[in-house]
Amino acid sequence: MRRDSAASGIDEEQAVSLPLADNHVSEFGQSVRELLQYQLDLINTAELALNTRNRAEGDELDSARRTGIGGYQRLESELNLSQLVKLTQEIFDAMTHLEQDRNATATELRTAGRLRNKLVSLIAGEYRRNGLSYCQAKRLAVGDYHDARITFLNNKSWKTLRHQLSHKAHTYVSTQRPAAEMKLGERDIFEESYEGKGICSADTVRVDHATNLWQSSLSVKEANGKEKMLFQGIRHGVLSPYGLPAGSPQRTSGALNRAKEVVAAALYSQNDLMTRALAGEEVPLRLVSTSLLTPTSVAGKEKAMLRDQMEAWQTLSNPLKQPLEIRVHDHEGNKQTVKVALSVAALNFGVNEAALQLGLGTSTSDTYNAPALAQLLGNDLRPEAEPGGWVGEYLGSAPANEPANARKVRDLCDQIKRIWAWKAHRSDDGEPYKAAQRIAMLAYEIGAVPCWNCKSGKDRTGMLDVELKREVIHYDTQQPLSHPTAPLNDAHRTLLQEVVMKSGNMEIQRCNTGVKGNKVFRKFTLPCFNLSLSRRIGLDALWFRAKGLSHLAKS
Repeated sequence: MRRDSAASGIDEEQAVSLPLADNHVSEFGQSVRELLQYQLDLINTAELALNTRNRAEGDELDSARRTGIGGYQRLESELNLSQLVKLTQEIFDAMTHLEQDRNATATELRTAGRLRNKLVSLIAGEYRRNGLSYCQAKRLAVGDYHDARITFLNNKSWKTLRHQLSHKAHTYVSTQRPAAEMKLGERDIFEESYEGKGICSADTVRVDHATNLWQSSLSVKEANGKEKMLFQGIRHGVLSPYGLPAGSPQRTSGALNRAKEVVAAALYSQNDLMTRALAGEEVPLRLVSTSLLTPTSVAGKEKAMLRDQMEAWQTLSNPLKQPLEIRVHDHEGNKQTVKVALSVAALNFGVNEAALQLGLGTSTSDTYNAPALAQLLGNDLRPEAEPGGWVGEYLGSAPANEPANARKVRDLCDQIKRIWAWKAHRSDDGEPYKAAQRIAMLAYEIGAVPCWNCKSGKDRTGMLDVELKREVIHYDTQQPLSHPTAPLNDAHRTLLQEVVMKSGNMEIQRCNTGVKGNKVFRKFTLPCFNLSLSRRIGLDALWFRAKGLSHLAKS
């Protein structure tokens, strides 16, 4: 049955009482105030790298990173931090003299862009003073800085983000809830607690937690002041801990652990199922995983990442190994083992320039997509065929009293089949996220849990989050589903602009990198390589703000 009321791990009264986040997003896309704060964070990262105690001799990751460095000598002398103190004072002075915010100048951006390398060189200098060669010192310094940056970001508090936006006299609330705040009681539900923090997308060797894990939802405020849930799903970074050696047992087990956390988050989003599971019942749980990777070996290694993720889903949902047992913490904070009969339909749609303009990875993606679509829609994927699979089961039972939902399900099913038949998912055609968006919407409507991810869980994932919420709001105002590849009219474009800035995605990007800004908002010198996103957004000024300082982010 379609879920019309809040279906999160907290009750409706609690959900409504959560404070709305500050909806103001600076009119300055490259805010000098934010740029100065980012530079302070980089300096703090360098200080952390210099002061962090050396790893133990037997540390596997440390040993792997330092392989081939002969005569390595550990740092034992007290480190001179005077240069960092000087840099910090310069930033504080600039902040003090900044009367009001503005866009950073080209010179200020260049200075900030060079700061990371300057700090790495400072760390490398400490190694040089201990007898290492330039190359050895630089290699170690880059690794130390990277590790410290991850530690710095992972020790930031991640809070629930609630943003309010208006459209056609309706008030909508976009909520992004981090794993740390997926709670039934005082602590989060996961076997290993997040302790109020997050795992940033740059943590590519993490094996005990999923990276960048959030519950994303959209609700509408009703006349009685309550919120009606319109859409909800789970977003995350790729399940593969791809910083570990390919094919290693640690990488395989890490992907499984990350996938189990996504399953736990999905169960959390289903109040009834979670309650029954905690009572000892084996509960059925269906996930529709839509990945946005470009599975090619040419660049980025996303083919191997996708393979890790697909294998993790296949392992956990193996019918011969059900039920899946996962450990969660209940309302009292006690650890319980719950049993889930897990089914996963796992797809992948490349949405970047390499996939949609150059066709890279599309054949690999469709090797995964064909059986997943059959699982979801039935073996006959012709547009005129009656839906089968999970959709057929749903239409044959639940929607008897919900004709509006049944019509929406059939329309989404028809659009997905046509996109597949026309191979429209392999090209931009004015709507890069057309297939992924409709798959996620359909999953929610039939009672499955939509999950989506890219490599980091912030850029492509964030843009799909935006497109999902735009279309859900559009449909909620008694409009038919948008036709695939149809250009946005002025009203729809205005709505998209509103969701881009007020969906919480800007803040998620800052949690992961230290700055707001989405990397999908980029333009190449050759127009033929560019996606249609700039036409969909419309306003150059808003494009500039949405892009933000993302070009500076290294994590």
